[in-house]
Amino acid sequence: MFSSDQHIQTLAQLFRNYFQYLPTSVVQLKGDASARTLYRMQHRNQSVIGVYGPDVYENRAFIGFTKSFLQCGFPVPQIYTVSKNELYYLEEDLGDVTLYNLVQQVKPSIYTHPDPQYLRRHYVDAIEYLIQFQTELVHWINWELCYQTKVFDETAWETDINNFLFYFIKSFYTSDDNECEAMKKELILLYSYLRKNSLEYFLYRDFQSRNIMVTGKGLYFIDYQSARKGALPYDLAALLYDARANLSNDFREELKDFYTDKISSKIAQSEWKKIKESFPFYAIIRILQALGSYGRNAKIHKKKEYLESVPFALANLVSILQKHSYQTLFPILWKFVQNGFTPLHRLEKEI
Repeated sequence: MFSSDQHIQTLAQLFRNYFQYLPTSVVQLKGDASARTLYRMQHRNQSVIGVYGPDVYENRAFIGFTKSFLQCGFPVPQIYTVSKNELYYLEEDLGDVTLYNLVQQVKPSIYTHPDPQYLRRHYVDAIEYLIQFQTELVHWINWELCYQTKVFDETAWETDINNFLFYFIKSFYTSDDNECEAMKKELILLYSYLRKNSLEYFLYRDFQSRNIMVTGKGLYFIDYQSARKGALPYDLAALLYDARANLSNDFREELKDFYTDKISSKIAQSEWKKIKESFPFYAIIRILQALGSYGRNAKIHKKKEYLESVPFALANLVSILQKHSYQTLFPILWKFVQNGFTPLHRLEKEI
């Protein structure tokens, strides 16, 4: 009845043990940047997502965070059952429509006239939930579940910068160690701006449009297994500078103003000022992280589709550097943005 694939067989048995019948349909879903494998498993009107995750610690983080979120009333998928070895689990099927899908539906109108109200409403709702995630969960989370790092601090910032340099700059643009080292020294200047913010808030880590599901019951949130403690501006930057969503600058400013207005009553005035001051720097570190991730997935995992996001991420980087006159603060980065980046088709030939 089913494929000889071990993951499908194991998940089908897990399905049977929980629901008392086997699924009649199992379809593998398109994967994301993680090593997990996802399947839509159905029997008549019952539909769930079966997950195989080879990293037990990642699975524990996702499942443990989910339990905490559900206890606090946050819209995240139910976890039905987990295998004894913690490599397989069944979760609620939230459908296929993400916030990113809705953004794609309104293009190119998003650039030429005010954004459709329904899209604005979803982004506003997402930001209101983000503020709740950030400010209400700190005392409910078991931080021991964080499997990468417990805090998004200088160690994590350096990892993101190193990945950007190795998997993006050095892999595709220059093999000159001296040039890469000079750029690293320049980017370390970011730390003095990033460390001004408190790192005692909940940080989702990947709060972007593909991880926000749009359902008949409202927005739901997924893929928060990399959560940790961190500063407030990072997740906002992840949402507003989501490369492929490619929001207009006016729309970004409107949403940023909405966020800062809404969160002002939940945090100290001094912290609120730091958000406004440090946001561009957190946007830069987020974009560098994304570029490093695109390079890694393209170079190591041969997922060339990630290169499609590169031009949008670079355009966002140019926009931030120009808007805030950071060309002199980051001259080497600016040089690469202006002159050193190879056309995308050249990147594709490298893979």
